[in-house]
Amino acid sequence: MGRRTFESLPSAFRPLPNRRNLVLSSQAHYVAEGAEVYSDLASALGACAGTCFVIGGGLTYRHALVPAQRVYATEVDGEIEGDAFFPALPESEWRCIERGEPLSENGHTFAFHVYERTS
Repeated sequence: MGRRTFESLPSAFRPLPNRRNLVLSSQAHYVAEGAEVYSDLASALGACAGTCFVIGGGLTYRHALVPAQRVYATEVDGEIEGDAFFPALPESEWRCIERGEPLSENGHTFAFHVYERTS
């Protein structure tokens, strides 16, 4: 996750429990207590073995799509205010392989979808 995403987590959930937290920051001496800090996505991915999940923000999403082969997306039906969004997945490069049933929570309808890279 990016630094701002990490900092936006409520302190009770920072770092996210029961998982390894890797934070990307361009700040040379940034410290994210309870997490590992990397200066770029390639370094963070190099430190991982197996599957990694990216949880934001916008710039981190754009960089992570380059090597990604699969995307697990929560698609919200509605206009949501925010300052970072997941980039569109071009149909020429991605196909939806799984569509979850619509769910509702906190006044929003959403569904979980899985996409795989086609090229």
